[in-house]
Order: sequence, then C-alpha cells, then structure tokens
Amino acid sequence: MRIVVTGATGFIGSYLVPYLAKRHDVFCLARDPSRLPQHPNVTPVRGDLCTPEALAGLPQEADAVVHLAQANAPFPEGANELFEVNALSTQHLANYARKVGVAHFVYASSGSVYAPTAESLTEESLVRPQGLYPLTKQVSEAILACYQPYFSTCILRLFAPYGPRQTGRMIPGVIGRVRAGQVVTLTNGGQPRINPVYINDVLRLVPQALALNGHYLLNVAGPEVVSIEDIATIAGRAMNAEAKFEQRTDVTRVNLIADTTRMRTTFHLPNMVTAQVGIRLTTEAMVRG
Repeated sequence: MRIVVTGATGFIGSYLVPYLAKRHDVFCLARDPSRLPQHPNVTPVRGDLCTPEALAGLPQEADAVVHLAQANAPFPEGANELFEVNALSTQHLANYARKVGVAHFVYASSGSVYAPTAESLTEESLVRPQGLYPLTKQVSEAILACYQPYFSTCILRLFAPYGPRQTGRMIPGVIGRVRAGQVVTLTNGGQPRINPVYINDVLRLVPQALALNGHYLLNVAGPEVVSIEDIATIAGRAMNAEAKFEQRTDVTRVNLIADTTRMRTTFHLPNMVTAQVGIRLTTEAMVRG
C-alpha cells in the first residue's frame, strides 16, 4: 500500500511512520524532512501545509492518506496558521486524494470538539468546540463528510494521546512539575478526569482504520479514567518523589471522558495499556532523557 502521511515528524507521526514502513511505502509530508527516519520504504516530501503548493511533491498514485498534521499556534496571533494547517489543508488533501484515486482517508481529530460536560461522551454527544483549535477539527470533519462519495473515511477523535518523547501537553507537563518539585494544581479535586490513550495503542489502531470500508467516526481513548492527581501520583511513584498539590475551584473546568464502546467493537485492541502502566513508562523515559 502507498500511504501519504502528514504530520510525520509530530508526536504520533514519529512513531507511526516507522511502524507503517515495515509493510508499506510511506510518503511523508514534512517541513523539515531531515527529521524523518531513514528507511527504504519512507519517501520524504518537503512541504508546508500553510500553502497548497505543499502537495505538489506527493505521488500521483496513492492508496491512502493519514492526516495527522496540526498546528497549535497561539490565538489570536497564530490564528491564520492554525486555520490553514488544521482546516484548509484538509480540503487540499481531500481534493488531492480524490484526484489520485485514494481509497482510504484517516483523519486525526480531537475529543475537544465536544461540548463541555461532566458526562461520558459518545460519538452522538453534542459537538460545540470551545476555541479555534477544536473548531478547525470540526471543520475538517465536515469537509471529509463532503468527500464520502470518493473514498472511505475514518475520523478518530483522539482523547489525550501520550507517551515517551511527547512535549507541550498535559501529561508530560504534570510529570515535569512533579519531577521539578513544583506544585500541581488540582481544579475541582483533579479535573479534567480523562481516559488517555497510550501511543502504542494508537499505532495498533491506525492500520485497522486503513482497512475499513465505508465511513466511520470513533472516539479513541484508553481503558482507564484518571484525574490530574492520579497522573501526578503515578509519576511520583515512578520517580520515588512525592507529588505536591494545591486546590482551586473553576466551574468552567469539566471532565473529558470518552465512551469507547464503538472503538472496541470496531477494532481488535486486546490488552490496551492502562494509565498506570503508560504514565509510568512515560515518566521513566522523561527521567532517562
């Protein structure tokens, strides 16, 4: 299979590209191709998704697209980049996929598209993004719905994917505070409670998503719900350090817990990594550097 991957040098992409390259030809669109792994089945394509010309170097025959690329630029200063990379690029890629005969399009969306709630979220829960980043994810989902006559689509609403080498996200941020002896703030007793998904389970899921025929929208989350206090405590145990906490109240902060019934009936994912194990492995990797 010839697979086009965007966001190939990002957190998920850096794991997924060598994983897919074991069995497939992978064409990686990246701003800095030097960061891509050296592998005979990996073809680097230099391009910036802020411009439609970025797709010019992609193959004119492909079987699948895995769209992972996203910008996390600050709002409002980086609003244009955020929209161009997170939403407009999806339109360009979908049109490219139609033209070159792609059969499968997998898109990495986010659980943040849902309206804030304390309840567990199913795929039918209300979608009401709070901010431009989740709005761009919703826009991309809507764009792909328009292209359903041309190829199969699988939209994965990811809930807090994490693992070694991740930076700038909640879980490594909490681990970093515990490691530095800093106080971890517990909002409303530890919200948001989440069921984060470990990177190895994301890797197992994507090839199965690429084999689906039809149109799928699925929450992707881990098997265990944890609070911020749980994350800090697990990290502290892994480092033989005591986590320090302070309490605050914020009525706007709620949980982000996915109902994964549809994911578990669609994919074969036995023995998913629990938060206890995944956070420990992530912590140990951070300590090793």
